[in-house]
Amino acid sequence: MYVLAILSDTAALPPSSFPLPTARALENWLNAKYSDRILPQVGLCVCFHSLISTSEGLIAHGTGLVNVNVIFRLIVWRPFKGEILQGTIIQSDREGGVWLGMDFFEDLQVPPSVLFEPSVFNVEDGKDESEGVWVWRSENADAENGKGYDEYFFDRNEKSLARVEMEVWNDVPPQMTKPAGAVEGETA
Repeated sequence: MYVLAILSDTAALPPSSFPLPTARALENWLNAKYSDRILPQVGLCVCFHSLISTSEGLIAHGTGLVNVNVIFRLIVWRPFKGEILQGTIIQSDREGGVWLGMDFFEDLQVPPSVLFEPSVFNVEDGKDESEGVWVWRSENADAENGKGYDEYFFDRNEKSLARVEMEVWNDVPPQMTKPAGAVEGETA
């Protein structure tokens, strides 16, 4: 689940960090840049772990920044295929399946195709589609409901276990918005 990733970068240390020991200044810069960010094909960066090597600092012309090439280790959260994760059900819908949240991450999707068979999306009469839940109907001839199956509900805010079947990296481009007062087709 947690792995050490080795990365390299050029840290641009501002003059305000000069009083600190170099290792501490680099650690602060790397934590500020990488902590709580997702790096595609690497995982969710948790925090800085250790420095492997650094170069001599070069002072940038005109800015006063000291550029240091660093090779370092980060603690990264990246579940592996087949791993069992525990989360809380935060949402269910007919097309997307069940969405799980962990203490620090809420983008775990269990699509309908990998739910137990047979599972159905159940919306009570008079309720909105957003209030529906997935129900696994496990065959049981001795079921107490007299229907020949037991029902297990994937209710919102309940704990659930999920096995990692695949990982999907979605590159989300930044949203472009028009400036206030801009008219369609008008150029500046």
